Amino acid sequence: GAAGSVYCFFWRFDAESAGWWIGPHFGSKADVVAHAPGESLRPPATGWLVRAAGAAGLVADPEAKLAPPTESLPLEELLGTLPLASLHGRVECSTERLSAYFGHFSLLVHLELLAELCAARRRRQRPVKQ
Repeated sequence: GAAGSVYCFFWRFDAESAGWWIGPHFGSKADVVAHAPGESLRPPATGWLVRAAGAAGLVADPEAKLAPPTESLPLEELLGTLPLASLHGRVECSTERLSAYFGHFSLLVHLELLAELCAARRRRQRPVKQ
């Protein structure tokens, strides 16, 4: 990754190490700063193993928590914050055609998720009928 980048990603290096990882290199155990073992679909809020000063590996830390964002932005504003140019070329495949397909697919899945989240927010904000 770029200098100063930190990635949070799900990876299964082997059966014992499946889970969420935080580190400077996507898909690598090198220099990992935290790991949450398991098969959760999203990074868990708790249960992280972290790199502690002087420790040879990752250790459990009950204080380590991932917090959700504290502010909620309208969809248009949120999309405007995406650094689309920096995402260009992040899908790597054996051919350019496959790369274009999966890049397009990934974008469509993310846009569909954002649309579902906005619809859920609108439903939640409707007044309750009595």
